[in-house]
Amino acid sequence: MKKYENILKRVEEVEYKLGISYAKTNGKLYKGMWILNLLAVIYLAIINAVVILSAVMNMRAGNKPIFSTQTLILIGLFTITEIAGAVFTKKNLKIIGSALGIVSVPYLFFIFYKLCYGFGQGLFNLKTIFYIRHLPSLALIFLASAVMLFISLRERIRTNRDYKRILTNIYDNYKREKTNNGLQVSDEEWEEFITNYSPKNE
Repeated sequence: MKKYENILKRVEEVEYKLGISYAKTNGKLYKGMWILNLLAVIYLAIINAVVILSAVMNMRAGNKPIFSTQTLILIGLFTITEIAGAVFTKKNLKIIGSALGIVSVPYLFFIFYKLCYGFGQGLFNLKTIFYIRHLPSLALIFLASAVMLFISLRERIRTNRDYKRILTNIYDNYKREKTNNGLQVSDEEWEEFITNYSPKNE
């Protein structure tokens, strides 16, 4: 549904007058979570690129592959999904971006947990590596994405609700004024009125 910027401005003014305060996508909490998510995604992308490159080199050297080709492709796709999610959360696709950030985490968690706990200790402690190298970025991405998703959904729901209520009130007042003057409200007149409506007149 098309939203008029002047009505959205009116929504903000009403919320301010009523003392309604909650986290928004242009607020400090959301921006902080976005930065945290971006850093975690960059780290995750680097780690996963190293994992994929190492696996490919091992396979070319004739060693037994740690991951199947299908698993490597999925790791790459989910990594790209995380990057896309981080970009979307900065744009006007905040809900979609946050959701993308969440859906990839369970698979990546499972595959790296299985890897680190399924092999012998070797030169490095693989179980420790999971908690140091893989878990922090996945946990941060999940947390930040969940918070951003909550903020985005709450803002969308509240804005839509208040927008419809205020637009209905404006229309009722406009229609009442026209009717009292013995006039009818046409769609063209209403469109022109609401397009030129100024919250300052309220």
